[in-house]
Amino acid sequence: MEEIKDEIKNIIESIENLDGEELRKIIIESHPYDVSSALIEVDEELRDKVLQLLSPSEAADILEYLDTEESADILEDMDSTKSSSIISEMEVDDAVDVINALDDDIKNEVIEHIDEDIKQDIIELSKYNDNEAGSIMTDILVQ
Repeated sequence: MEEIKDEIKNIIESIENLDGEELRKIIIESHPYDVSSALIEVDEELRDKVLQLLSPSEAADILEYLDTEESADILEDMDSTKSSSIISEMEVDDAVDVINALDDDIKNEVIEHIDEDIKQDIIELSKYNDNEAGSIMTDILVQ
């Protein structure tokens, strides 16, 4: 497992030598967990380049494997429109957790750009604490 992560990390670090589509193909053919593990070990500039190559859905799949705080930190460094599109592709409960972990000024910008239907799901789930029955039931119903 560690070998795969290190291999992906080495590929990411050689981004300057790879065609963007070639790197994207390697990333999406790898397990999102392995990619997320490698991404947190590379510098912010490389991480941002990789995430820019991916669709919001592909980026969301990777970020969902990170701790909430790590995902929030990564998304805070991005343009709020790109962050919103990635959060919109996350599972609603993960999206709520990440949004709640964002700095308040960034949180408002990101929420402003989220699609209305998804925003309503996020707002509804945000009304409940993580372990309350309403949160659990909303999570089940939204899936």
